[in-house]
Amino acid sequence: MKKQFKQIVAGLALGVCSLAHGTELNFNNPGLIRIDGNKAVYNEAGYAITGDAASFLPIEGIGTGMSGALLLLANNPVKLGSTAGTPFSFSSLDAGLLGAGPGGTLSITGFFLDNTQKNITLSLLELSSYSIADWSSLTSVSFSANADVVLDTLIVATSPVPEPGSVGMLLFGLATLVAARRLGKKKH
Repeated sequence: MKKQFKQIVAGLALGVCSLAHGTELNFNNPGLIRIDGNKAVYNEAGYAITGDAASFLPIEGIGTGMSGALLLLANNPVKLGSTAGTPFSFSSLDAGLLGAGPGGTLSITGFFLDNTQKNITLSLLELSSYSIADWSSLTSVSFSANADVVLDTLIVATSPVPEPGSVGMLLFGLATLVAARRLGKKKH
């Protein structure tokens, strides 16, 4: 019984550890953009980037490793959100100017479940990695730049909310384990 209990605890620990890893949005599938009237939507790995039809474009051959990135055109904000509408976290991105120039800025605004906002402004030149600290429980993130910008490798993670039935089954299973353990101790 101890061995089974240890296996269950190890399985739960592995499940929790897997939640800590983020999803990488790398924009390597430019065919996934959908244009509906004046609005464009790019879907990847359970997330959507939305904006005006002429505000952004996933392009192959640019970005980290030249594998693909999102081109955000100047003065055209776009918004990132979970396609399921679930809260998510945002921890890092690669960003830089599309071409050589005097520099530009990328403004990032996080919209949180508690109706608060956080803003970050990055000064950009060449493609670089940026960490975003303490951005979890987000409903959406908006990006806006004053120059044409390349965005790549956004790291996001959705926090799954268990269904009541799943929680009930978990509690029932744990209660069964406790009962079995107590019965085993009474027999010895």
